[in-house]
Amino acid sequence: MVSENSLTSAAEISKFKSTSKFDMGRYDSCYLVKNSQNIANALKKIEQFKRALITKITKKYQTTIESLNNKISMKIKLQKKIEILFSILILTVILQTLQVPKANALTYAAYRTWAQGGARVTSLGGAFAAISDDASSIWISPAMLPIKDSGFDVVFTQGQGFSSEFLPQSTSSGETTTRSSFDAFAATFVVKKKWAVGFGDGNPFFEGPDNPLFGNAQLQVHDTRFSLGSKVAEDVSVAAVFISRFVREKYVGYSTTPTINPQSSLTSEQTDSKIAAGFSIGWKMGEHWSSSVSWEQGQTFSLQNPNGLYAKGNGIQDVRIPTLTRIGLSRAWPEVSVLASLQGDVYSNASGLSAFIDSQYIGQQTNSKDDMVIVPRAGLEHQFLQRNWIRSWVRGGFYIEPPRVEQNRAREHWTLGVESKLWILDFNFAFDHASGYSNAPTSLGISLTDYL
Repeated sequence: MVSENSLTSAAEISKFKSTSKFDMGRYDSCYLVKNSQNIANALKKIEQFKRALITKITKKYQTTIESLNNKISMKIKLQKKIEILFSILILTVILQTLQVPKANALTYAAYRTWAQGGARVTSLGGAFAAISDDASSIWISPAMLPIKDSGFDVVFTQGQGFSSEFLPQSTSSGETTTRSSFDAFAATFVVKKKWAVGFGDGNPFFEGPDNPLFGNAQLQVHDTRFSLGSKVAEDVSVAAVFISRFVREKYVGYSTTPTINPQSSLTSEQTDSKIAAGFSIGWKMGEHWSSSVSWEQGQTFSLQNPNGLYAKGNGIQDVRIPTLTRIGLSRAWPEVSVLASLQGDVYSNASGLSAFIDSQYIGQQTNSKDDMVIVPRAGLEHQFLQRNWIRSWVRGGFYIEPPRVEQNRAREHWTLGVESKLWILDFNFAFDHASGYSNAPTSLGISLTDYL
């Protein structure tokens, strides 16, 4: 039904058309023109809004891009500084190599050396306690393995070294050279990222100079150990170490009469073995910080000259392995692939540990002047290559070897090393140098950490 209002409206429209000669086609055209202008204005506003939005987004991302560029630039500058630092370290070692050997320091010939840990440990100056993320940890701090979530690692190590020792009270010329060699095997395995087991077998060998007037002494310290570690909290783990040590000391230069005869060369050797223990604690302090404390029991092996024979020198002497405590701290900078480590080694009951060197000289007693010896260590690691299955690192380190007699001074050790990992094969080389001392271990490893 049509209402009255609608009829009135229709009539008015009809009247308007008749009196004003309204042209329907013209009306429609005006409407279309006006509508087109509205659409054009709307499109114009949309275009303005689009341009404003693009400008705003561009400015925002331009700021982000500039920030990223600045960070990349800073990273490149830091990497250059690191390369310069390692270049200076290399130059320092070369200059140290050219120096003439001087008065030397504490001889570590009478106990298992930390160099058994492998070339990586050596290249970091021994500062490995708070890192310990491969099989070398069996010798340093196996408690770190569960925290690091390491998988299966095997490391074979072989090294050669010499140490020129100045003996101020000797009846000889006062200087002697000790040659050393060592080979070691270590394997570790982490189970379910909680339990860690390890096995190590080290065999360092030391030999003094073959002197016709004072004889020749040789020392072997065979160290076999087993470790078991576990997480006790999310970021804390502990490990126990069980150690079996076998010591063999050999002396060439005995005679059947007390008269010193340069031609006499009778040989005798003494052996002894003991069981020892140790433990370590690892703590991941933060996202990039780690720390560790480890302890190993010390022992004294009472080896004596055989009855009925007379030595040209002191002959076979006691072998002392001091109690060792390691405290380590490390910090990683993953954005620039850098790892730094500090460590302090505390040797207690250390007096007399250099008796092996005295075995060749009559009246020579160069026992350590201190019963407690502290060795500070520092290491720096930088990964400079990571491409597909190939990764490479360069390392440097420093540590101070305290004097073993008052007449001598401490000497500074500088260490360098490179490592290349090709798939599961790991190659390590290191060089340790100080005045009158050098050591060059190499290590071959097999690591399945990235695949377990």
